[in-house]
Amino acid sequence: MTGSEAPERMSIWLIPCDEHKALLSKCIVELSTKLHSPVFEPHVTLFSGYISRASVKQSLDYAANHCKPVTLETENIKTEDILTKTLYLSLKSSKDLLYLSGLFKNYFFSSSFSFDPHLSLAYKILPKSTRDSLVCETRLPFKKIKFSSLKAIHTPIPSKSENDIKTWELLFTSTLG
Repeated sequence: MTGSEAPERMSIWLIPCDEHKALLSKCIVELSTKLHSPVFEPHVTLFSGYISRASVKQSLDYAANHCKPVTLETENIKTEDILTKTLYLSLKSSKDLLYLSGLFKNYFFSSSFSFDPHLSLAYKILPKSTRDSLVCETRLPFKKIKFSSLKAIHTPIPSKSENDIKTWELLFTSTLG
């Protein structure tokens, strides 16, 4: 196997359209400044697992040619005691979203990734009382988010600390529909 054929740990992200991405990015930057936490691109993780770069590029190209942009309804702002779910926006699933997520799960024959439609707003290990306060304080100005592109991100190690997030690397981008 060549280096490009060897499976690597990657994630496939669904990215908001420019208008919604700008508003969500502003919220993420404000929270990261307040919390002294990492800044990251707003996204919904559709898939995460070990994939070759060639396969992930091929899958993104396929999805871009066969799937249209997806609009999702927002639900609640929530929190969990997990770095990547410190503060997040839960999203209502849809037929189109499940199709897109299933496309990658089936493409890579993975049974270990569990899809949970959400968009993280902050990554920081915090006490429950602080996280609960953030839930009460955080508001977003829209009820629906349109997603229009996909990105493949090299995530070489599981994200358990803020430093792990610094290892993320963009590999490929595709526009839906």
